[in-house]
Amino acid sequence: MKIITAIFLTLLFFAAEAQKPVKPVAVKDIATPGNKFTFKITATSQTSAGVFENDSILVRTLWSNVTYRPGTYTNYWDGNDDYHRSLAKPGKVYKIKVLTNNVVYTWQGTIGNSSTRMTGAAKHRGYYHCMRGLAFAESYGYFCTGYSEGSPSIAKFNIATPNEKIDIATGSTADANYVATDGTKVYWGAFDSFSDKNSFVFATSVGNEVLVKFTNGLAYTPTYRSEVNVISYVNAPNSLISGLTVQRKGSYLFVARRGIGQLQVLNKATGALVQTLAYNDCKALCVDASDNLWMAQGSTVSKYQVNNNGTLSAAILTLSGLVDPLATQVSNDGKLITVTDGGRNQQVKFFNNSSGILTNTLGVAGGYFTDATVNDNKFYFSDARTARQNPALITFIAYQADGSFWVADPGNSRVQHYNSSRTFIDRVMWLGSTYSTWVDRTNINRVFAYYWEFAVDYSVQTLTGAKGWSLVKNWGANVTSAYDGFVTLKYQTTLRNGRTYGMMRKGSFWEMVELPSTGTMRFTGIFIPLSKILCSDGSLQDHSEIGLANVYQRFPLTGFDGSRNPQWSSTGETLAFATNDPVTGSPATTPSNQIFSTTSKVVLFNPNIILNKKGPAYVTGYHLGVMERGAKDEYVFQTERATHRNYQGSYPAPGWFDIGNNVNDFAGGNVNIVDRNIITSYHGEFWKDGQTNKYNHYYDNGLAIGQFGTTRKDVGFGNHAAPMMAGNALSPVVVKDAKGDLYLWHGDESDHSGIHRWKITGLNTIAEQTIIMSSARSAEAYAVPVIDYVDLMAGLPFDTMLPNKTGGWTRSPATNNADWHVNTSRLTYADPLDTDLKIDFGQSTPITNTVSRDLGKNNVTTSWSISGYLAYPDNAPNYGRIEQYLKVLDDAGKVLTTFYPTRDYSAYPTVTTQIKANTITLATGTGNSITSVMNNFVPFTISVMRGAVTFIYGNYKPVTTTIFDATANWRSPATLQCQFITNNSNYPAYGVTIDLYQLKYRGH
Repeated sequence: MKIITAIFLTLLFFAAEAQKPVKPVAVKDIATPGNKFTFKITATSQTSAGVFENDSILVRTLWSNVTYRPGTYTNYWDGNDDYHRSLAKPGKVYKIKVLTNNVVYTWQGTIGNSSTRMTGAAKHRGYYHCMRGLAFAESYGYFCTGYSEGSPSIAKFNIATPNEKIDIATGSTADANYVATDGTKVYWGAFDSFSDKNSFVFATSVGNEVLVKFTNGLAYTPTYRSEVNVISYVNAPNSLISGLTVQRKGSYLFVARRGIGQLQVLNKATGALVQTLAYNDCKALCVDASDNLWMAQGSTVSKYQVNNNGTLSAAILTLSGLVDPLATQVSNDGKLITVTDGGRNQQVKFFNNSSGILTNTLGVAGGYFTDATVNDNKFYFSDARTARQNPALITFIAYQADGSFWVADPGNSRVQHYNSSRTFIDRVMWLGSTYSTWVDRTNINRVFAYYWEFAVDYSVQTLTGAKGWSLVKNWGANVTSAYDGFVTLKYQTTLRNGRTYGMMRKGSFWEMVELPSTGTMRFTGIFIPLSKILCSDGSLQDHSEIGLANVYQRFPLTGFDGSRNPQWSSTGETLAFATNDPVTGSPATTPSNQIFSTTSKVVLFNPNIILNKKGPAYVTGYHLGVMERGAKDEYVFQTERATHRNYQGSYPAPGWFDIGNNVNDFAGGNVNIVDRNIITSYHGEFWKDGQTNKYNHYYDNGLAIGQFGTTRKDVGFGNHAAPMMAGNALSPVVVKDAKGDLYLWHGDESDHSGIHRWKITGLNTIAEQTIIMSSARSAEAYAVPVIDYVDLMAGLPFDTMLPNKTGGWTRSPATNNADWHVNTSRLTYADPLDTDLKIDFGQSTPITNTVSRDLGKNNVTTSWSISGYLAYPDNAPNYGRIEQYLKVLDDAGKVLTTFYPTRDYSAYPTVTTQIKANTITLATGTGNSITSVMNNFVPFTISVMRGAVTFIYGNYKPVTTTIFDATANWRSPATLQCQFITNNSNYPAYGVTIDLYQLKYRGH
């Protein structure tokens, strides 16, 4: 019990020390003879350490991002580099540098999203679009968001709180672009995103949102979705729905498909197809209070009477003065027919429903074709790139019962709410996927995503709703399809003439453009190779390949010509020269960001995991390297070393770049350098079948300052708008404010539908202390610290199947099969001499498999213990067919201790997971509260003192009990065994996994 008391006191001490970080105080350089070095920590800090040659060249990273509490510490360097190669050079002096800091990373939310909630299911979000359709029934607005990559495409909001989303619990149905309601049902015009020849309508009931089953419907399962009962099903090219409306009093539902010139008329109750009518270019449907149909065709909008058999009369009224009608809707009082008119108009037009006379307009004529400035009386319904079929921009008009109305402004990714007098009330806004983001580094209040420009207020520290930002410009209207729609506008920078320039990709070149204070984007006609980018000082940075070498150059800005176009020197400054290696890549990776700093460093970063795309050969070296400006093939440091392709563990520490976990190529993002701060990004497409949003922060000496962000695995799959999470944040940008704090901005694919902001503070706490090593030592001269244990992992091979009878381990069966894998280095990556052992078992028929470690012959006097780390990644605890145990056996094979997870259904439907230690419950929890712990390595100890057994597992309260088998000899522990049993019960056979790491045996 004295041991347990000591453990508790230690835990209490650590808890007391975990106070708010304070600035560390650097100590003076300390000369230390031998391979041992001592350093002091004056306040709890994050620390990293490395070995340096010639003061500045990092030759070994000793540790990264480890928390140290106040005290004096002793550590060792073995004289080797990161790959265990000896660095022994007679007479050479090395220095150990210990970096301490209390830098804080704060996720502040997003801009470009008007939701009142910062996180969670009530935050509006979509994949590529804001609302595509909206219809009101009772007190709710029902809306759809188009393609949503497996997430729900339909939702609703309460008209009192439109900026709070309410999920519709219909499961994963289909992607919808259009919505209409008769007050009883909500009809959704949908399509199969992965088989777009298939389009259809499904419906939900108003109020309870139950999926409607039509008597004339058919069962259809969209790709990667659940089955849904559909009507108006068409399987044909170009058959996507282009208009949807329903009669409130009458019996008919109307579905337009402009691509095939077809208008379907269906019985809205049964789903039966009543008529298939031919109307060329039909779109934009609505019905009035008399159940007449309004339909747009090309540039005309006409009203038709609906006959009893579902056919239409000849047009009884046609509106004039329209250019490109895109949406129609009749006001709630039936007096007005309202039309959104694209093309050169970009206005909402109001006509008398009886006479067809134009009564009012809303919006600035020409919209953003004439000026990029955003306001609430201006619309972006279409642009020079809008496709005729499946347009990226879909607009609508939706009236509430009070006479107010909503207009979709799709080019600005927002929906505007106006009262019946056309006065602006409020909006709902969220951005689609923002793969391209940027910040004007000379005016950091200007933040860009695609063609949107936002003005931001950094004094607002929590970004929710419309606080701290406003959309001020939209530069995209006049951009034609000749320009790359994915890359869009980049590198926006205000130059020394006070004008702002950027670059637009056009084919194999960038075109330099100007963003004037008034008017639209100016295309300069200056074309620049894609290898060049515009930098914050106005220079052009260039990357070229000469044989196996990469040359990085800078061409200074020299001035401006008579047309206000920037001019550059034809003579380039060589920033760096680097032969192809993992850092530069093969083929080489052209930097997507500025690589030179204000401290004369050049930063190179390889975001790819594949070195040779013809192979593939995976990058197994470093991904980040830094040179002095003008250097040739001489790195000051290299870091972000690759893990291995079979790695399956948690996100690695700073200093590492994961090429495992099933991640796709181009796993990284870009690198930002501000003063001495270097920040790399990693978006990790398909990482653990999800994505990541992770960032590593380094000092420009190569030592890690911190790591921030999260992963899809950490936040939980299906978790809506989880804090910090973003998908495919491809182009983060870091800027510095006047106070010296950093802000990182990045885009998002669908998690938050906005541009994220992080604040990085405490940079003034970064401090270095240097310990001078008196002389170089060879690896043979390295004095290994005295150890008092048997390393049970010694001798295990790296990253392979465990061979039988290796390093004291035996296994049965001796080889891997489909249901039995025993491998090394699946949850570890850092050191081939420090590996883990991962065991996966999923046999469905009765069998017993084991993996055992021989503890040798022991006859202890007082006590023995086994300690290390234990993980149960994605494990199914004991219940039913499969069981798993971690046991210690004596020399007669009797069980001294057993440790295992199990599941308790006694309080069903509440199901708990328990960790059993012999017969006692050591830990218990439900859902993620305990499985999130079990998924990762947890320190554990099994110790026996004079026959009493104590189990310690992570931060759970230790338990002390008796030997499992009272007849076993506790003085003779002989075998550590992982046992897996499939019994003959009728329960399903779920897979189980045990992973062991750094196991140590001590006997006294």
